[in-house]
Amino acid sequence: MHQEMLSVFTSIKLSADEKGLVLTADDFWKIARANGGYAHLAGDDSEIQRAIDGLFSGSISSSPRPAYSLSSAPTTKRKTLEASAEQMERWKANASEFIASKGGRVEQIDLLEASPIKPAQGKGFVTASETLFHPDEGVAVVTKLNADGVPFGCDEVKTPSDWRAYLNSGKQIRCKAGGWWRVNPVNPSGGTGKSGTIKDADIISFRYMLIENDKLPLDLQAGLLAYLPLPIVSIVDSAGKSLHALVRLDAPDKPSYKEKAEELTYDLHERFGYDVANKNPSRMSRLPDGWRDINRREGSDGNQRILFLAEMHREAKAIL
Repeated sequence: MHQEMLSVFTSIKLSADEKGLVLTADDFWKIARANGGYAHLAGDDSEIQRAIDGLFSGSISSSPRPAYSLSSAPTTKRKTLEASAEQMERWKANASEFIASKGGRVEQIDLLEASPIKPAQGKGFVTASETLFHPDEGVAVVTKLNADGVPFGCDEVKTPSDWRAYLNSGKQIRCKAGGWWRVNPVNPSGGTGKSGTIKDADIISFRYMLIENDKLPLDLQAGLLAYLPLPIVSIVDSAGKSLHALVRLDAPDKPSYKEKAEELTYDLHERFGYDVANKNPSRMSRLPDGWRDINRREGSDGNQRILFLAEMHREAKAIL
């Protein structure tokens, strides 16, 4: 059924392109579910999502502007700011002012309560996999690390259902550093790098990017993620210095992904100090529900807890 919907979407997008209009994935979700519109063609949400993924797969030209940029300025070469004491204070002040203007301090419990999906205890990773990935997509997990607790690949790849079966059999994902997963779907057959390591070439859908900030206190990080008008689909407490959030990009290919990711990354970096390294599609993020002992922050039980989880098609809007 998604092929019929894809045909309709394609016609709409080509017509919009001819008129100089830019339609995002969020726009097509609204079209699919509009009363009196094309809802009769839509099956369940997974069918609509497949049609949207097909639309932005590269066969149809997409906008050169990132869909979720926080800046109206044209894309130019931008520099990483030095994290001097003065700059750190500036980032902190910017975050505090922004949060105060939107509603005030946010606690992690506020994100948990606002989460549309609340995984059962111990089911965070499986629930996140089945929510954010299609059934036939590979979900890559990394548990190998060096003496400093830094991951070095050797990905284990399974589909969401295979991961569920693996964990239901009594097996566990063990890693003293908590573990990581790749933020985007990968080829189910595994990675082409050394020892099965996932590379950018192994990514099969350029769907998400990671945003992370270890320059600000956790309460300011929580406030920014709650109030920024972004299509955030998950937030995980790293049990270290930062909260890891996945933002939906819907890029058709790697060059478009890089452009969108760089634009948003530098918008967030310049204003709030977000990490600028998270621009490649095979980036790793903290494994949901992993248990971390190495470099665990003081006062944390080590659980890389899911604070927020939403369907993959979530609109670009604030959580709170």
